[in-house]
Amino acid sequence: GWSKEIWDLAPIAWLLNADWAPSVLEHSPILTDQYTWSIDHSRHLMRIATGVRRNPIFVDLFRKLAGFSTKMA
Repeated sequence: GWSKEIWDLAPIAWLLNADWAPSVLEHSPILTDQYTWSIDHSRHLMRIATGVRRNPIFVDLFRKLAGFSTKMA
């Protein structure tokens, strides 16, 4: 079936389980005066999610929400 990734969840998903949001380290780009990106290999590294494994992220999220709701009842 059809599914849609929720990219906003990628940072937290990666913190919980790096397999849920595969990523790479790349040098931070610079926005030029021409509004294009330039690569400077002397700049700091940043982590970029290259994918999001939606299903295990949602299983974990809904399991935690269900556990929270039973504690609040």
